[in-house]
Amino acid sequence: MYILLQAVAAQHNKEKEEKGGGGGGSGGGRKASSGLVPSLNRLRIQQCFKTAKPSIGDAIMKRAAASRAEMRAMLGKMNEKQIECLGKQMYELITDAVENADKSDKVLTHARQFGGTYASLCPLGFRPDLFASLADAAIAECVKLDGVHKRCETLSAWSQLFSALFTGVRDGYYQRVRHQRRTSLPQNSITKQLSVDFSKTSDSSFVR
Repeated sequence: MYILLQAVAAQHNKEKEEKGGGGGGSGGGRKASSGLVPSLNRLRIQQCFKTAKPSIGDAIMKRAAASRAEMRAMLGKMNEKQIECLGKQMYELITDAVENADKSDKVLTHARQFGGTYASLCPLGFRPDLFASLADAAIAECVKLDGVHKRCETLSAWSQLFSALFTGVRDGYYQRVRHQRRTSLPQNSITKQLSVDFSKTSDSSFVR
């Protein structure tokens, strides 16, 4: 809950920085506003994520499961390969966001694709409020990577990024759910799509 409140505060800081920052050129202000986070926080995030390994995706899933019984129950219904795919696609989502934090359209397209795959997990017990647990877990694991900046600065930077990122994730999820309802896809067919959806999110189909 604290981290979610921090993300709200970070958003206000972003707006203030974009309005009053960049005392030299108007071009700098425009460049900052076109990205997911202000340029200074973007640099903090990119420096921090240099030490990240693909296993951070698994760590995020485990942390989210530890914090929510519903997440544990859902993962308990999945096989090992599917859980590994969840961790891999989480790592790919964050990596893409960090590398392209100045290209919000590209990152949010990826985020919506990511969120869309989670609609296939509804028959296993996934609910959209669990995205908050995933976001909190991702922030916590990414903050752990930094050993240079003040913790409050690092927390604010990652909170800003994941606040924007998971807005796109939720949009993609709800878009896919609405599509499934319109097409009246039977639940058993949705369940069969699990491995297909995960494979789509773990290869070059993502905009990189």
